[in-house]
Amino acid sequence: MPRRIVAVIPARLGSTRLARKMLLPLAGRPLVEHVWQRLRRCRRLDGLYIATDSAEIARTAKAFGAECVMTSKRCPSGTDRVMEALEQIGAWGAVNVQGDLPFISATDVDKLASELAQSDGATVFTLARRDSGKKLPQTPHMVKVVKTEDDRALYFSRSAVPFATESKPVYYEHIGVYAYSRKLLKQFVSWGPSPLERRERLEQLRFLERGVDIRVITTTRKSLSVDTAADLRRAAAQFRRNGSW
Repeated sequence: MPRRIVAVIPARLGSTRLARKMLLPLAGRPLVEHVWQRLRRCRRLDGLYIATDSAEIARTAKAFGAECVMTSKRCPSGTDRVMEALEQIGAWGAVNVQGDLPFISATDVDKLASELAQSDGATVFTLARRDSGKKLPQTPHMVKVVKTEDDRALYFSRSAVPFATESKPVYYEHIGVYAYSRKLLKQFVSWGPSPLERRERLEQLRFLERGVDIRVITTTRKSLSVDTAADLRRAAAQFRRNGSW
């Protein structure tokens, strides 16, 4: 039987750095709608859902045509929200795409879904972009991933890792989109936060501390994450230049 893999966009109103950001307008449309419209281009998905605890988000999403799954207000993270949604949807696996990535590539999401479908369900798949600029290593909210030559993640950090001894170091910026089986995601939620996860405030470290492989798929496409008002202004400027959908 073919494995059913869906995309789930976790969306809540209670964001702390940018209040109500899922519904903030970008080029006249709610931020979360841009993500949903992007994912509608995907060819490897068996469904697309917005998972929320907000009736206001659900009403807005249904108005632009999205299918919603209502989840608990007690979900401690977007990952927990995806897990709760998957239990209702009943799919074998999911691609978790945050609702603040208005320029996410459908091609990259399809690649994650394809890799997951061919796996044994015990591996996580995620995205990263090669970067040789000076801004990435010095910016804590831009997460770096250290990986092996065969694209297995060794560590994720907000710090400038690995340490640069050469004159033109290369870093990999992590893009927080994940593909995993429902079984593995259920284990992840049951484990609870790990020590390094708490220290770095990076959930993906919970997998590494438990010995779970994370495979990194490298992309050349940038994917702006809207976390602040300044990010939203940058996204608006990019939309004016290039469009989104």
